[in-house]
Amino acid sequence: MENGRIKQAIEVIFETIRFGNKYFDAQQPWKTIHEKREACQNVLLTCVHIISNCTQLLAPFLPFSSEKVNEMLQLAPFSWQPIEKVAYQVFQVSPLFERIDVNLIEEELEKLRLNAK
Repeated sequence: MENGRIKQAIEVIFETIRFGNKYFDAQQPWKTIHEKREACQNVLLTCVHIISNCTQLLAPFLPFSSEKVNEMLQLAPFSWQPIEKVAYQVFQVSPLFERIDVNLIEEELEKLRLNAK
């Protein structure tokens, strides 16, 4: 990002987010919470580390959403240093974005196609 490769920077951040999603799904903490509590806690901590650090990196691109996550995780102001907390408390969790109806997406794409002609 410091070298002006904004698109590449965003792609690397989203690769990390996708990795975190796959890791979460593979570890299945919703199952291991009863069998392996400490392992489950480690998985959740790892996922929150990914979320908090990616949030900090995305702040220049998604400032309002990043600030909402910052508030939910009660993080310190962003500082461009790795966030390495060992415990988190989550407060007032709410969706960052509204789900868009697939039909609405198709309608908008059709409008774009018609306008491009």
